[in-house]
Amino acid sequence: MSESVSILEAKNHVHTNKKMNYMNYERKIVEKLGAALIGWPENSEVENSGGLSPDKGLALRNALETKECRWIILTTEQQEAQKIKNVEHEKDGEKVYGPSQKK
Repeated sequence: MSESVSILEAKNHVHTNKKMNYMNYERKIVEKLGAALIGWPENSEVENSGGLSPDKGLALRNALETKECRWIILTTEQQEAQKIKNVEHEKDGEKVYGPSQKK
């Protein structure tokens, strides 16, 4: 994928100017769009970068700069496997999904 093309453009998303949704990352980004961040520092969960400690923020900046942390487009199989994994983790009591938005 060309670096000048955003993930949303590559996925032919209607709105290419959407902002990152950290609270619902798994549902709205991974499961719905089929895109994922890989290489997030320290094997921690993807979280709002504004809430990171200075050390974690620096580690994230460095990982993004070196492209160790980057966006990828998932295959259909990877996307479906992640959905199944997320549902299993929720059933086991792990909090995968953020709060649902009321319509």
